[in-house]
Amino acid sequence: MSHSDDKGLVLPPKIASIQVVVVPIIPKEWDRQLVTEESQTICLNLNSLGISTKLDDRNIRPGEKYYEWEKKGVPLRIEIGPKDLANNTTVLVRRDTGEKKIVSIPDLNETVNNTLQLIQNNLFEKAKNRLIANTIEVNTWDEFVQNLESGKFVKAHFSGDADVEAKIKEETGATVRCIPLDQIKENGVCIKSGKPSSGRVIFAKSY
Repeated sequence: MSHSDDKGLVLPPKIASIQVVVVPIIPKEWDRQLVTEESQTICLNLNSLGISTKLDDRNIRPGEKYYEWEKKGVPLRIEIGPKDLANNTTVLVRRDTGEKKIVSIPDLNETVNNTLQLIQNNLFEKAKNRLIANTIEVNTWDEFVQNLESGKFVKAHFSGDADVEAKIKEETGATVRCIPLDQIKENGVCIKSGKPSSGRVIFAKSY
C-alpha cells in the first residue's frame, strides 16, 4: 500500500513473487518461433540467477499484458519483438518510475540484477522520506488536532492511560499507532490529560 499508485500495486523486488515478466511481441505468425525461443532463454537465464521470472506468452495483445502486470506490481517488464531481436536488444521497463531502457541481450542479466536493486533502494528511500515528512512532533492540543486533521502522524507525550486514549479517539478519531523503538526518554506532560509522561508516542487516524 505504501508504494502503490493509481495503476495498482508497486512491489519491492525482495517481496515480489514475480520479479520480472517477459512479454514477447509477435506481430506476425512467422516471427513466433524465434521471438518465443529467445524469450524462453531470457527467462531461463534470469531464473538461474535466482531472479523470479515469468514468460507471458498468452495469445492476447501486448497492451493488455502490460496493464495486467502493472496492476499486479511486477517490478520489471522485459519486452522483446522481432525488431529487438534483429538488433540483439530488449526493452526494459521499471514499474516504480515507468522508465524504459533499451538493453543489449548480452548485458541483460547484469542490468536486470542491478535495476532490481535500484528499484528496491528507490522505494525504500521514497517511503522513508515520506514517513519523515509526514511525522510531526507537537506540544499542544491545538497542534495535535490540526496535524491529525491534515493526515499526519503525530508524535506527542502520552500518559499511557487507556481512558485517556479512548477520549482522544472519541474526539479526534486517532489512536496510538506505535511506541517508537528509538523513543527518547524525556519528562513531559500528556497531550490530553496533562499527567506526567516519560516519552512521546505516535498517534494517527486509521482509514
